[in-house]
Amino acid sequence: MALSRIAFQLLMNIINLTGAAFWRLLGIKIARLDEESVWRGFSVEEKNLLLDPKGPDPHWSKRLSLSLQCWAQDSKLTTCGRLFLKSVYVDTIRERLNVITALREQDPTQVKPICKPIFIVSSNRTGSTLLQALLASDPANTAPLLWELVHPTRSSPLPKGISDRLDFFYTMRPQHRKKHLIAPTMPHECYHIYQRSEVCKAYMVVGQNMEPYKACIKALPREHVLEMFRFYKQQLELILSGRKDKTPKTFILKESLHSMFIGPLLEVFPDAMIINIVRDPVESVPSACSMIEDVFAMVYAVTDLNRQGLGQRVLDHTVDCVSNLYNFRQEHPSEAHRFIDVSYADLTRAPLVTLEAIYTKMGLTLTKAAKGRMMSYLARNPQHKHGHHAYTAEKYGLTNDIIRKRLGGFYSQWK
Repeated sequence: MALSRIAFQLLMNIINLTGAAFWRLLGIKIARLDEESVWRGFSVEEKNLLLDPKGPDPHWSKRLSLSLQCWAQDSKLTTCGRLFLKSVYVDTIRERLNVITALREQDPTQVKPICKPIFIVSSNRTGSTLLQALLASDPANTAPLLWELVHPTRSSPLPKGISDRLDFFYTMRPQHRKKHLIAPTMPHECYHIYQRSEVCKAYMVVGQNMEPYKACIKALPREHVLEMFRFYKQQLELILSGRKDKTPKTFILKESLHSMFIGPLLEVFPDAMIINIVRDPVESVPSACSMIEDVFAMVYAVTDLNRQGLGQRVLDHTVDCVSNLYNFRQEHPSEAHRFIDVSYADLTRAPLVTLEAIYTKMGLTLTKAAKGRMMSYLARNPQHKHGHHAYTAEKYGLTNDIIRKRLGGFYSQWK
C-alpha cells in the first residue's frame, strides 16, 4: 500500500509539473476544464435530450455552466485536479442521460411509490452514517446503497468502477479510513442525486473560487428546487424498480443538503419524517474540516492549502444549512410533528435506547428482529474501528468561541 501510494504520488507530481511547465512556458493548459471539453464526448442528440427545456429539472444546465466557469477561473487547480474534475462532470452528465432515458422508457404502472420516507438532515460529522445504518438494519426499512446512487438505472451491482476510485482515494489518503469509510454496497448519502442536478456541496466547500456558484445555490428559486426534488424522487423510484425485493419498505435517506431546502423537500414528500442529530458544533465543524481536507488534496497542491479558508467555507456552509432548518421550523410550527431531534451523545452512548425513543416518536414498533440486527451491526462496527480521528478547530483558523458564536444558538435550542 505504501509503495502504491508513493508511485501514484510520483506520477501525479510528474503530471502536475508538466502541466505547470506547459502553461508557464507555452501558454498551453493541459486538461482543459470548461463546457466545451465536458460536452465533447456527447452527441448532438444526447445533448439535445439533456438540455430539453421540457425535461426533468430543466434548469440544471445553468448551474452546470456556472460551476464550470468558477473552476475554469481557479488558477490553483492542478493538472490532475482538472483531469479528476472533468471525469466527475462527464460521468455525472452521462448518468443523468441514463436516468432521463430510463424515465422515458419507464412503464408508469411499474413505478414503486416512495411512502413515508425518513430523512436524516443533520450536518456533516454528526452521526448520520451510524443512524442511517442502524435504521436500515430494520427489515421494515431500506436505504440506497452507494452503487445504486451512482447508477440508479442499473438493476444489479456493478461496484468495480466505484471500488477502483475508492481504492485509489484510500491509497492516496489512507488516514481517511479513520474519518469516513464508505463502500459500494454500504448505505450512503444522497450526494450523487444532488450532483446530477448540479447542486454539489463538495464544490462549495472544497473549491477556492466558487463564491458565484454558492450564491446561486443559496438563492435558487423555489420552483427550481421543486423541479430538483421531483427529479430526485424519480431517481429513488428507479432504484426501487430495479430491485428484486419488491416488499414495500421505508426509505432512510440522509444528506446534509436536505436541511438547506427543507421546505420544498416536504412539498414533494408530504408524508416524510425528519430526523435532526444534534452534536456540539465545536466537535462537528473541525471534524468536517479534517475530512474535507483529504478531498482538497485530490484537486489542489498541498502547498496551496489554505486551512483558514477551508475552515471558513465549512463553517459558512454549516450555518447556511442549519439556519435554514431552524428558520423553517420556527416559521412552520404546524409541521413540528414531522421533526425529531436526536442527541449525538445519546446516539453514540446508548444507541438502542435512542432508537427506541425515535420509533416511539414516529409511532412505530422496534421489533425484536430489528433490534437484533441493529445489535449485530454495532458489534461489527464499533466506534473508532479503523482508528481514532484527531482534529482541532485551531488548525483551520477557528476557535470554539467563533464556532459557538455562529452555531451555538441553534445547538442550545435543539439540545
